[in-house]
Amino acid sequence: MKRKTISIISATLVTLALTACGNSAAPTDASVAKQEEVQYGNTQYEGLQSYTEYAGVEAAADSENVKTITIAYGYSAYPIAYTTKDGGVSGYDIEMLKAVDALLPDYKFEFVPSAGGDDLLLGVQSGKTNGAVRNWFQTEERRQIFTFPEKNLGLSVTGLTVKKENIDTIYDFATVSEAGGHLVPVDPGDGHYTVLKKWCEANPDKAWDFETGQLTNSADAYAWVAEGRYDAYFSLEVGFNALVVAEDGSAHQYADQLTWTPCAAIPTYVIFSANDKDVADAFDSVIDQVWDSGYASYIQENLYGVDYISLYGRDGLGFSQ
Repeated sequence: MKRKTISIISATLVTLALTACGNSAAPTDASVAKQEEVQYGNTQYEGLQSYTEYAGVEAAADSENVKTITIAYGYSAYPIAYTTKDGGVSGYDIEMLKAVDALLPDYKFEFVPSAGGDDLLLGVQSGKTNGAVRNWFQTEERRQIFTFPEKNLGLSVTGLTVKKENIDTIYDFATVSEAGGHLVPVDPGDGHYTVLKKWCEANPDKAWDFETGQLTNSADAYAWVAEGRYDAYFSLEVGFNALVVAEDGSAHQYADQLTWTPCAAIPTYVIFSANDKDVADAFDSVIDQVWDSGYASYIQENLYGVDYISLYGRDGLGFSQ
């Protein structure tokens, strides 16, 4: 097998809580107070073009019966969705939804800041908001409660944290299996669980009985890998950058021992309430136009520092080979 490598996102990125695509516990040190130090990057207020500017199109005029759709976002979840230093709202998910909004005359999106985590989903489920964005993967559990558009909003690259000395032998699920390795327990309520479960189902000859469980502190996972208790931790790169790479990260003492490598590129979605299927259908009717313009790649190049779309395609590779 040939291991893929991609650029590491700048270590100055602030934590996108590891619950971004699931329900596992957020790092305990990623307090709201610390989020004031967020690096805002190239927001629309500092050079990032809107979709209409980028694509050279005019926004659709609101119809007489325009319907306001409230969408919750994590106000400190850079680069996915966040409140800018000027008090606006930006991020990959947000800018893509603004693009969709510009093409829908019957709907007007209003973005509602939230601390993030489970609050986002609870707000949609209780009817407080119509939708939520936070790098969501689809899971069977969520499909039973919420409405997903058929088409994805973005692409999330997730991977494994391993010891640097093991990177040539453990860099994806197949090599974890071949090495007889052990993953840090995966939360059954997290999108990562669904990803790993599907891989095992698709590769029965290499599947293994991985442990499940919930972390109370994500920094523990990095300590366990560094100490040899586990061979790999399946999680997002932004979490690794914030907790391990960043000098003020709670697991920075392991920076010389650990590295992160991508192993899965998974489609991500905006979530709507069970009563908002019409909004999901409207989203599906215009999102291809946004993708086809190249705007998604443009946003990622500016906010992530790397264009995952060009590397993996809109639908992702599923798992690197």
